[in-house]
Amino acid sequence: MARAAKEIQRQESAQVKSERRVLGAFLLVGYVGSRALFGLAVGLAAQGFLALLPLPDWLAVAAKVAPVPLAITLGVTYGVFKHREDQRRLRHLLRQLHSDEIAPGVWRPRGTEQQIRITPSDYHDPLLDVHGHREALSADLRLVLESIRFHPTEEQLDRLGRPVPKPEILRRWWAPVADGSGAEPPVGHFVALAPGRSDSPERRRRLRQPLVVVLEERSDGVYLGRFASDQENVGDTWHRSVAAARNQAAYEYPDRFGDWQEIPADVADSAKYALAQVR
Repeated sequence: MARAAKEIQRQESAQVKSERRVLGAFLLVGYVGSRALFGLAVGLAAQGFLALLPLPDWLAVAAKVAPVPLAITLGVTYGVFKHREDQRRLRHLLRQLHSDEIAPGVWRPRGTEQQIRITPSDYHDPLLDVHGHREALSADLRLVLESIRFHPTEEQLDRLGRPVPKPEILRRWWAPVADGSGAEPPVGHFVALAPGRSDSPERRRRLRQPLVVVLEERSDGVYLGRFASDQENVGDTWHRSVAAARNQAAYEYPDRFGDWQEIPADVADSAKYALAQVR
């Protein structure tokens, strides 16, 4: 089983790298193309302006020829360097999001001790939790970031004409969470009330406290789900290892967290099974 899981992870890792190269090429062309068009517009404007000036003959000839190619060259050069700089920022952000010390999409506001995690909508894909990060990202950077998480999103695979892989669930556990009414948890799970990034209190809603947490070791990553008494998903995160997911759960619910218990392999709904055990 372990060998099969590693093989699946290796295959999906190769697939993610392939998708990253495709998307990276598209983005590079977009960066360079947009800057080249901007350079063309600037060059034509400069050429028209210089034509109105009383210039010496030799300088007038240069003014007719040089502005457009020079502006396009500068625009393309800027586009290449801007693309490289954004990729550098992206790699730095990925290292932070993928570390075992912090769950993806979680950030700590300046001057506070509580971590904040925001998801884009009531119905969301946990792979899109990067929208809640404190550092604003452009749409193209978010696209790349989402594509090289644990696996590409279904929308990206559909856009590229690739089949959606069916992840294999290797092992599952659940654990109860005692009632924490009135206590301020170290991690606040919110859902944004407006599209995109929202970190202002008036534009977000705090999710309810969970009754159980479910941990799934899957071929595409380790999933940690938090569920309320009516089976509502009140927060989910992806982690690089089972240990990291368990540490995150213990950190979020100190002194309220029960023992982990394994979920039988024939159970179809992990959350429903876990909630049935505590009722």
